[in-house]
Amino acid sequence: MILPYRARKPQEPSGGNEMSSRASWRPVRRSLRVELLSLLVVVTSLMSASPAAASVDYSYTHSTESGDPWLRAQPSASLRGDEYLYDDTEVLCYRSSCNGQDPEEMECANDARSLESFWYEGSSPWLQSTLLELRYSSACDAAWVRTTGGDCFDVWRPCVSALQVSGGEEQMGGPDGGQNWTRMWSFRYYVRGCFRSGVDLQLDGCTAWR
Repeated sequence: MILPYRARKPQEPSGGNEMSSRASWRPVRRSLRVELLSLLVVVTSLMSASPAAASVDYSYTHSTESGDPWLRAQPSASLRGDEYLYDDTEVLCYRSSCNGQDPEEMECANDARSLESFWYEGSSPWLQSTLLELRYSSACDAAWVRTTGGDCFDVWRPCVSALQVSGGEEQMGGPDGGQNWTRMWSFRYYVRGCFRSGVDLQLDGCTAWR
């Protein structure tokens, strides 16, 4: 005997199980809602933040608060990566990253000025009528020595120009006609420009410490 087909009515869930399931999801939904609101606040604050760099006060004031009497006080500024923002001048190094670098190659010479200069007045025949300048770039915040004239050459005509750095590495150059310059050092340290002459390259005239 073949019985007629009867569709099975789906079983309705009991009211107690449904309420229990909803109750178990409430803490999860509440936690997700809080996290989404927190994320929205973060995104909104990032979008409204101003990209403008803070202004920097680059004074020549020195500070001993850090414990190092030769290290200059750091200015207060916004940060981009590891470097302080200065302005839109495009240079290839800044402060400590300029140490030992050529000012022309790093484009620091573009805005450079002389902090102090003098003509050689010593006894070395190879430095007569040689001009020494202590140069400074505010965009790179670094200094170096530039000379004009001179006729120094290794041990046969022993004389050099030097950027002395208190607490750093002295940078030397060779006045041998025309314009020549030493490599740079961060201006966060006291520096001065000097001549050295003689077999033992003794100091033979310097600018003031700056």
